[in-house]
Amino acid sequence: MKGLSIIIVLLAALLAGMGVSAQDAGTPYAVVVDGNLWVYAPGAEPQLVMAGSSQGFFGSLAWNADGTKLAFINYDYSASSMLVQIMVYDMTTGAAPFGLNTGFLESGFPISFTADGQILFAVQPPTMPDGEQMYQTEIYTVAPDAAATPALVAALDYTVGCGGGSPYPTDNNYWRETGFGGNYLLLQWTAAGIVYSTSCSGLGSALFDPQTGESVELGTSLARGVISPDGTRLAGISVSYGDTGMSGALQIIDLATRQLTEVATMVIPDQLAWSDNETLLYSARVQSGNLLEAYSAEQQAVLNATFGYEMGVIPVYSVSINTINLTTGSESSVYVGAAWAIGRMFRLADGRILFSAVPNLNAWVAGIADGSIDMASEESLEAGSALVATQVFVLENASAQNWGSNWAQITPYLGG
Repeated sequence: MKGLSIIIVLLAALLAGMGVSAQDAGTPYAVVVDGNLWVYAPGAEPQLVMAGSSQGFFGSLAWNADGTKLAFINYDYSASSMLVQIMVYDMTTGAAPFGLNTGFLESGFPISFTADGQILFAVQPPTMPDGEQMYQTEIYTVAPDAAATPALVAALDYTVGCGGGSPYPTDNNYWRETGFGGNYLLLQWTAAGIVYSTSCSGLGSALFDPQTGESVELGTSLARGVISPDGTRLAGISVSYGDTGMSGALQIIDLATRQLTEVATMVIPDQLAWSDNETLLYSARVQSGNLLEAYSAEQQAVLNATFGYEMGVIPVYSVSINTINLTTGSESSVYVGAAWAIGRMFRLADGRILFSAVPNLNAWVAGIADGSIDMASEESLEAGSALVATQVFVLENASAQNWGSNWAQITPYLGG
């Protein structure tokens, strides 16, 4: 263990020399920088939690109630058999994170801490069905201890059969920040029960009561849900898809009564976050242009030949962050900028807004047009992703300061 600690310290020093610098959020936060997982805390040096694998990534970062433990999922595809494991990092000791014996995790489901300090997670059944059909995913809790044994909570109906992708690296980075198609899955224990997603697509939410063993559907198309800080309400988007892409309406559900209220917004919401128990942050994205218009007919011919079809449109988006008070209905736009999408949003204790954004495709298209990106090479995916790497900003007094590029999965500790 001593040798491992020395290696971690040396690697931390090396990466710090490569430009990993602290930004003060007024609270600890975890973030994946250039594929490596770091923790930043006020008044302390950045801590390298775990170095990333070239064939893997980290996801589903979650803090416990007092901010002393960080749990996350390590997806490592470089192993002889795919490793997907919950890891726990103890802030009080700074020791290397340890893995939990949880079985094979259900793809896409997040992990979260319960009020009593357990980790809530979902596991795939021993036999997977074929195609798009329903089966029961198993929900467990486990103590954040390497020797702990998981306890089964429930087996819940869950629909699988999701697939598809995108030719754009911006979508892949946006989905890594959120979930497949922007629809992340939900799994969180509240006073009213466990709120969870009912489909791998992220469309559909339900509430399970551990006392009665019964589930209640909250909405068959309800997605992108977030639980209020006091745990009493679920905000989500009733998502639909059409010729113009994703559309949806903001819905608020009282978890105790299951009463649903649809709330009008000045623009179509994309992602949600609670600012406090009465106010929501929501992002929006609107197509604002076509990148191909900046290229000559000859350059467009090169692009079309590269992709193997007539592109027609490579979209450019404008994004905004907006606030809405659910009591008064008052709204305001607090940020407008050019980006493919907003990924994550957090209201910090001092009023600043921390958010991530994926840039538009300008650099990627330019690289294809000038030949610096060879779409036929194995390295093209990684190279394209790097050109549109996720960025983290902090918004203060209507000014957005860029904290870093290739920063992903940022997750501040917001209190228990």
